[in-house]
Order: sequence, then C-alpha cells, then structure tokens
Amino acid sequence: MLRRIGIIAVLSLIVTTLLAMGIASADPVNSKNAQIFTLNCGGEEVTFVTNVNNSAPVVNVVDSTSNLVIREIIFTGIDPDTGEILFSDTLSTGQGNQTGIQGELVTCTAPPETLVDPETGETFTGVISVEGFFTPREG
Repeated sequence: MLRRIGIIAVLSLIVTTLLAMGIASADPVNSKNAQIFTLNCGGEEVTFVTNVNNSAPVVNVVDSTSNLVIREIIFTGIDPDTGEILFSDTLSTGQGNQTGIQGELVTCTAPPETLVDPETGETFTGVISVEGFFTPREG
C-alpha cells in the first residue's frame, strides 16, 4: 500500500509539472508561467500551453484558438521489464458529465517516462493520459 502511495505521489508531481492545468494569459506561450507540452491525441501530435498558476481543467492549443477541456486524468504505472500494469488510477476533474459531449471525447497521452519509486528504489514506466473535449465544439 505504501509503495502505491509513493508511486501515486511521484506521478502527481509529474502531472502538476506536465499538465499544470489552467487557462493561460492573453499571450500564453510567452508568459513567464507558461508550461508548454505535446500530447498524442488520437494519433495527432498536439502542442499545448498552460499557465502553471491556474487550476482550471483547460489547456490552450498552441497556434490556435482551441482549448482542451480535461474531463479526467489517468495515471498508469507499468513494469518496464514485463509490460505488466502495476497500477492505474483516474482523477476526475468534474468537467465531463455534460449532455452531448460523449461523441466528442478524445484521449491524449504524454510520452512515457521512466521513474523511480522513492520508497523502494524500483524503476517503472509512468504514463499519463487525459480525456477531454476540444473547444469550440463542432456543430
């Protein structure tokens, strides 16, 4: 149990850094608090920017007026030797139960990262995915 809590703590730090969700300022890319990252969304690489000081579950698409409204974040820990899923946890942002969005939901995944459990010293692969929908929404 403590091992799982340690792993979740490490992944939470990564999410805070990688997906520090929020609506960026008027010039999000050049903001001193900008965090820029790329996710694979349905086979397409999409670059996002967010302001690390904002807690809204929205990230801006770079060079676009679109946003990704994040509905949930999924943390998965994988054994790098066997490929076995060690754990998977989902954090809901409370933004996905609106009527009519189910057909517009997309999953975006960050590149896997090699991590070390601080309590056991064991290495594992951390994968972070988000599910959400892009705005403006289609018709």
